[in-house]
Amino acid sequence: MKIDDLEKLENEGVENLPSEERRRFLRFGLAVTGVFVGGSVLSLTSARKAESAMGPVPAAGSFPYSPHYTMVMRQNRCIDCERCMEACVKTNNVPSYGYRTTILQQEREIARGAKERVFMPVLCNHCNRPPCVRVCPTTATYKDKKNGIVMMDYKRCIGCKTCMAACPYNAR
Repeated sequence: MKIDDLEKLENEGVENLPSEERRRFLRFGLAVTGVFVGGSVLSLTSARKAESAMGPVPAAGSFPYSPHYTMVMRQNRCIDCERCMEACVKTNNVPSYGYRTTILQQEREIARGAKERVFMPVLCNHCNRPPCVRVCPTTATYKDKKNGIVMMDYKRCIGCKTCMAACPYNAR
């Protein structure tokens, strides 16, 4: 065997390899493209069918429910400054000794020997079915139907404190 014959044996079938791989790649690419195009067409037609079955979308503001407001507290930013407690006293017209807001404190170990103090403000959660409203004998505590905020009419309140006993969050 000569060296030229040996080189022919080493390269045997290599000429066909790139075109075969190219064909396989193109087939695979077209199959993937077909799947995506088919899925897109299917989703568009089903969206149109659903849209026609639903009818017209109602205009904003004509929904059958009212908004339900709440207050969101970033507990990781609480530094126990008690400003939320002062604002609660001023807003709810309660004496300064009777806070509706409390701040719980807990120390936890973050590293060996190092502790971190964590604060957690506890506020009225304006429950969907507030127990404080249900137990109030004079209906001084009520839930505003317009916005969902639990409020209190201080002229009606007789100071029986049943709302405080009924609150599951001790926020009254």
